[in-house]
Amino acid sequence: MKVRDYLVRRQKQALRLLECAFSSNKIPHAYLLSGEAGIPLKEIALFLAQSLLCDHPNPLADETCLSCRRLRSFSYQDFLLLDGSAGTIKKEAVQNLSSLFSRTPLEEKGIMIYVIHLAENMTAEAVNALLKFLEEPKSTTYAILTSENTSRILPTILSRCEEVRFRLAPREELIDEAVFLGAKREDAELLSTLANSGELIVSLSKEESFLKAKEGLRCTIKALSGEKSDIVYNLEREVIPPLKNKDDAKLYLHFLGAYFKSLLLSNKEMSSLPSLKPELFPHLSKDLEIILAAEGELKLGIQPALILEHALRYIAEDIRDGTN
Repeated sequence: MKVRDYLVRRQKQALRLLECAFSSNKIPHAYLLSGEAGIPLKEIALFLAQSLLCDHPNPLADETCLSCRRLRSFSYQDFLLLDGSAGTIKKEAVQNLSSLFSRTPLEEKGIMIYVIHLAENMTAEAVNALLKFLEEPKSTTYAILTSENTSRILPTILSRCEEVRFRLAPREELIDEAVFLGAKREDAELLSTLANSGELIVSLSKEESFLKAKEGLRCTIKALSGEKSDIVYNLEREVIPPLKNKDDAKLYLHFLGAYFKSLLLSNKEMSSLPSLKPELFPHLSKDLEIILAAEGELKLGIQPALILEHALRYIAEDIRDGTN
């Protein structure tokens, strides 16, 4: 995905703010890029980092020069990414960042940049370690934080950053764009809950993890619509075994949650998928809570199979309760 193209189409106001800062050379030493889940915040953060290093900025990164390509491939020595989407960011990671950035820059440009993606996933100890670092930045050091939930970020962090807010594109418009670019409508409907770019949806639709998660969702819908006595057996035989990988299980639960949310709201955002009757689930909102809780448990490193078994058994039992 070309980030500049995405910004031009979807985030014109935010793009103007960034271009103005770079054109006037009034670049803050700490940015906070915020937006709802689905906005490619990490991609935008990397693009902003590229813009600080680009050999031919106009005024932002061209994404093609050697410096841009080196940063994108993580071979630029004065750049570091802490990724909160991969798990909790702990104090030790921030202390390591502080230690690395206390040295003299190794690269000729003399600019040091770090990105903290999903800063709300830092521990309290990590936040305290970061505060001191943000309070006393070197003139050649830049911080780029991202967040999908700024209410979970301390005001002391927020006050030290220049926030740029990104808005979600209308979902139906996004789905139509992805379909136009070659995605199946079913895939676009699912991935539009995860990505806010047609190109990104097309790219993600080809990944093995997505294909596993989608097949798991289809098998779940089939099992839940079958004979009551066979539901648990079919779920444990067909859904859980292929989702042993934590990331695959996480993606599956995200899609399952989106599907149940569409049932709860009686909307047609998942119209390309097989349909279940909402009346089959007498405690639909509780079922959705169980799915969301299971997503949270996965972040703690618990065995995916155990989490999936617990959540799916609960939903299966709910169907039974509603039919007795």
